[in-house]
Amino acid sequence: MDSSDSVDVVDASLPVTTVAFSSTWQYWDRQVFALLGAGPSATAWSVSVAKAIAKWSWVLMTLLLLGQLMMQMSLWGWVLGALLLSGVVQWVVKRITRRWPVPRPFAMGLCPNHLQHGPRGGFPSAHAIVMGFLVGMLAYAPLLLPQVWWSVLVLSVATAWARVYAGAHFVSDVVVGLCLGGLLGWGASQLFLLA
Repeated sequence: MDSSDSVDVVDASLPVTTVAFSSTWQYWDRQVFALLGAGPSATAWSVSVAKAIAKWSWVLMTLLLLGQLMMQMSLWGWVLGALLLSGVVQWVVKRITRRWPVPRPFAMGLCPNHLQHGPRGGFPSAHAIVMGFLVGMLAYAPLLLPQVWWSVLVLSVATAWARVYAGAHFVSDVVVGLCLGGLLGWGASQLFLLA
């Protein structure tokens, strides 16, 4: 790997680790990004939909989970625990990605910055990790209505798509984020089951 494969530091005020990526990984990220129709060929209405989902899906998910809580107070520990722990996970992940400067599609000139996102690195996606965490943790919640879990899963996938389509992430950012979040959520659920 030559020095042209290194990613530049995004924010020089933070201590960072420079990450080198294979040109093959970047090639496939760009190809899939283009296949999804994101970038300069994106239509105005589809960008509007993606922006709305990317910015507001967390509200829908929170309302959905609070509604579940109102219907089954026996799940208060799981639902509130999942929401609180997902906030902690998001805080930690954002601190980590600040020190791991992987460029986002808009930062590479592949599309406009539709979400007006800052320059912090995009790998892995903090949004995807949080959504994956909720899916992983709630999969084992006793008595959780299956349609609530499926709704959380669909919202998670929709948010991942929207973040890619709006140029904030590559597909690898959200896939790794969802998988890592799901694994963390599964681990948290096992701790809750032991308690």
